[in-house]
Amino acid sequence: MHHFRGRKTGPCFPVAVVRCGTHRKGFTLYPPGQVPYGRVALAPVAPDGEPLAAVSAEGERAPAWSATIFGAAADARDGKAWPREHEEDTGGSDLWQTQLGRLDLAAKLLGLVSAADERLAELIAGRLGVPLLQWREASAQHQAARGYRARGRVVMELVVRVQPAPCLLDKLIGCGVLVGLFGEVRRWELCAGRPRCTLFRQPGTPSG
Repeated sequence: MHHFRGRKTGPCFPVAVVRCGTHRKGFTLYPPGQVPYGRVALAPVAPDGEPLAAVSAEGERAPAWSATIFGAAADARDGKAWPREHEEDTGGSDLWQTQLGRLDLAAKLLGLVSAADERLAELIAGRLGVPLLQWREASAQHQAARGYRARGRVVMELVVRVQPAPCLLDKLIGCGVLVGLFGEVRRWELCAGRPRCTLFRQPGTPSG
């Protein structure tokens, strides 16, 4: 352990910076769902890794997508445009450009921004756990979408099909690596009293 670095966004609490004494390299440890330079979580999980759920008016539980980067897409789907500039009654709320940026990021994470070849499409759909035909339909709809509401609707219609089990976070991280949004990712967790590392990298890429 080297020191703790304060964060005003993302996890909103200090994160640990560790240093390897042998190689003299330092790196930051982020809690589950958080990523470097991220302002909101990637997946609906708490800092301890427990799933975050939202309860509908009918009492049904579903992943709390509104607490993640997908919150921008959910608002876009519902026609809720974020303010163009800060106003006294909105305080520090996020702005329109932030909503567009997160909407684009959510689409990239799901592989919808650019047409994928057959092999990559199969890998993305497989990682997300959705039928390939449904993913291809969503990809085509996103390419044809005009306006933020249409793009938000396509993103949310696809992401709600992604089943939380066995691990929603792993599905999204793995998909982000496949589409080139992230480099190699290592996720550490404690299992049966021993640390275990899950490695995510592009297929055919040797471990660094």
